[in-house]
Amino acid sequence: ASVEMAAGKVKVIAGTGTNSTAKTISATQNAEKLGVDAALVVNPYYNKPTQEGLYRHFKAVADSVKIPIVVYNIKGRTGVNLETPTLIRLIKDCSNIAAVKEASGDLEQMKDVIANAPADFSVLSGDDGITLDLIKGGGKGVVSVVSNMLPEKMSAMVQAALEGRMQEAEKLDSELQPFFSMAFVETNPIPIKAMLAMQGKIKEVYRLPMCELRPENRKKVEGFMRQRGMI
Repeated sequence: ASVEMAAGKVKVIAGTGTNSTAKTISATQNAEKLGVDAALVVNPYYNKPTQEGLYRHFKAVADSVKIPIVVYNIKGRTGVNLETPTLIRLIKDCSNIAAVKEASGDLEQMKDVIANAPADFSVLSGDDGITLDLIKGGGKGVVSVVSNMLPEKMSAMVQAALEGRMQEAEKLDSELQPFFSMAFVETNPIPIKAMLAMQGKIKEVYRLPMCELRPENRKKVEGFMRQRGMI
């Protein structure tokens, strides 16, 4: 459905990662057949593989398709960190590993990847709040949460930073920071879905184990949105 809706106007990246290599390969191959532009593959969660296990997992997935692979490194949700030497090894051995969505929370690790990766490899922030800092260090963008609600402003901030207009980028980033904080008042994507529903853009529907905002946080979010004239 996303590929049909996009109709070639924007790129579609499908999240296909699981903690099973076989299932991830199957999902990624299916996504490729459906016409997505790339696949986002998260670290295997729960089973906490070694660095060698992570290497073999991502290599097996990358080798199974021709579309670009975006590695998603998020220790806080998976229990394991894809270390820089492992990622660099993957980049060298798999020509279609094109980018990493970095949400390790370790800016120094991200800069280390940038310093050691080829120039055409993209390090993308997986955390809205540190996007500007990452771009200053050589990052190339963000896979954003708040852009679901403020796409133009988020895009303007990133473009300004990438083009070296740092004063403009810093001003926009400062204006966006309160939204970044509110979007994580509870587990993502609960708050951003609530915000979009308050604006009438989507229906506020969750699949368990995700559920609606706690009442006290709903009041915070509603107050935040009303204060800014957004609902």
